Amino acid sequence: MALGVVLLASVPLAAMNTMVAPIVMKTVPREMLGRVFSLMTPIIQVMSVAAVGVAGWLSSSVLRGFHARIGDVHFGTYDTIFLAAGIIIALSGCYAMVAVRGADAVQDASAAPGQSAVGALEDPAG
Repeated sequence: MALGVVLLASVPLAAMNTMVAPIVMKTVPREMLGRVFSLMTPIIQVMSVAAVGVAGWLSSSVLRGFHARIGDVHFGTYDTIFLAAGIIIALSGCYAMVAVRGADAVQDASAAPGQSAVGALEDPAG
């Protein structure tokens, strides 16, 4: 059962990881790509550790013994933490969707005349 849940949860994670690199490559100036990619993994790892620490602190202090019922749905300590995390993730996705909209127009305007934005990212030698 647990293996099935892990496999089911890994599908959207794989999709997200697949989409991140092209979005970053499309929105970040070419001369900054190396710097951005070199910082992404350490920042993600530090934020993951921080998230575990915050969730542990919340569950053991602020939300300790928390119980709420909305209609027929019971929310405990961990339900509330996961719900808050899901809301933050959904809001972040909505923000990214709005923020990246129009990135094509910016890239097309910065490409050299007669060259597409995709062509600007390709190696000129090959």
